[in-house]
Parts: sequence; C-alpha cells; structure tokens
Amino acid sequence: MRASKIYTSILLVTAVLFIGGCFEFEERMVLKKDGSGTLEVEYWTMEDVNINGDGYEFPEKEADIRDEVIEKYTSDNVKLMDFKVYYQEDSRHVRFTVKFDNVDDLNDLKQFHENKIRFKRDGHRIDFERTVFIDNDDNNLDDEPNNTFEKFVVGLVKEGLSNIKFRFELELPYEINDSNADWISGKHRAVWKYRLSDVINKDDIVMKLKTK
Repeated sequence: MRASKIYTSILLVTAVLFIGGCFEFEERMVLKKDGSGTLEVEYWTMEDVNINGDGYEFPEKEADIRDEVIEKYTSDNVKLMDFKVYYQEDSRHVRFTVKFDNVDDLNDLKQFHENKIRFKRDGHRIDFERTVFIDNDDNNLDDEPNNTFEKFVVGLVKEGLSNIKFRFELELPYEINDSNADWISGKHRAVWKYRLSDVINKDDIVMKLKTK
C-alpha cells in the first residue's frame, strides 16, 4: 500500500470517527408517462460534519441550506417545490422536493455533474439508466496492507464507511420488467441501496431498469 494511500485512509478514518456513522442520504424520483416528475431528497447528518477531502462542511443554518439546495438542485427547468429542515439535538434532517418537465433536465443541475441520466421511452416501454461517477483516487482499500498499522487503519475505515448509507428509489407508471435494483416494491418502484464501503473502490455505480 502506497504512502499516499495510507494518508488518504487516515483522512477517511478521521472523517468516519467525526461522523460517528451518522450520515444517511435518500432520494426518491417519481416519473410520469411523459418524462416529467419530481425528485425528493432527504438526508440526516450531525452538526459540523466533514466527509469531503476538500474540506466541505454541510451548512448549519436553514437559510444557508436552502441557498445550497437552490444552487445545486434547481435551474430554469427544475423548480423547488418544498423545503424543510428539522433540528434534533446535534443532528439535522433536511428534506426537499423539486419538480421537472423533462427528466433529462436533471443532467444540467450542478448536483448531477457527477451523474448521468439516460431516459428512453417507446409507448409503454421505458429504458432508464443512471450512472453515478465516483472519485476514488488512491482510495482502493482492497490492496493488501503492508503492516499491522495499515491493516488496522483499513479495517477501521471499512467498518466506519459501512455506516454511511445511500438509498435511491425510482417509481414509474408502467410495470418494471428488468432491473439491477436491490428489490422491486410492488410492480412500479425500484430501490437501490449502497454503503460507502461497497462503492469506495469503484469508478461508478449504475442503476438501470426497463418496463414492459
């Protein structure tokens, strides 16, 4: 394991210990027959959380959180419909909803610059694919540790990252025929779930489905 990789691992450990396993992100997209729809986002985080190597910190005040949501999740074609922040002890729960007339418009959002949505429709047949690109430079935790310290660091990182969770949900007007989702709820809703420890070594994750 290279020195730079150990340094990155130590940074990750620091982040994991700071977070204390308390970060969850959920996204629910509902698509209509014409490709319009809504996107609802929820996340729970502790105060002053820092999980980004660039030193990013989640905004604390409701007005600042709203400004960030508007900057990253809205455009001329994507509008904010609902926004709420709940404070409980040392944690924040943020929930908001945006609406769009064309799902392709999400690709133009700042938040989606590391995402790519592909949507094709032919009658009742919908082909949907979403790719989330992951910046995993020097974050390969599967390399064999060189010594006991490295083994300890990597083990701690993997354990902590497994508590950072992401959930993506997609609901469609037609019955789902094929998907790589973790499960299908009913016939029209697909759910993907990831832990950061599962994807930290990947270049991207791809969520896809087709309807009948």
